[in-house]
Amino acid sequence: MTVATETAYRSDMTVAVDVAARRAAVSGCLDMSTAPLLVETLSALLHFGEGDIILDLGSVTFLDAAGMSSFVQVVNRLRPAGRRLIIEAVPERLGRLLVLAGLGFLVGRPTSRAHLAAVHSAPSGKRNRARESGHIWAL
Repeated sequence: MTVATETAYRSDMTVAVDVAARRAAVSGCLDMSTAPLLVETLSALLHFGEGDIILDLGSVTFLDAAGMSSFVQVVNRLRPAGRRLIIEAVPERLGRLLVLAGLGFLVGRPTSRAHLAAVHSAPSGKRNRARESGHIWAL
């Protein structure tokens, strides 16, 4: 079986997309100059099948506020269709940043005990929201 894949490229970031699986893997810097490409690429996946969109951040080397904002933009486009954005393979340093920014609910599962510790060490308000959304994990 042939799997349709696409690659969106910018000098600082690459997004490899498996259209059939509705899965994208980002590598490089996700910042204000590259975030629009990610939003455009993930939004295009809305037109291919149904179900959630999986985003692999395992090869992301840098993430700023604009990059995190891109996740929110995609979630807002998916939500009316009853779909979700699920972030996987989150490096420890980014996992803690997502939790502290209140975006820990997007992470599909932790990749390490350190990520779990980051969730538990987040300020109590964010930690409580994570618990309420069901995203406190036990390894």
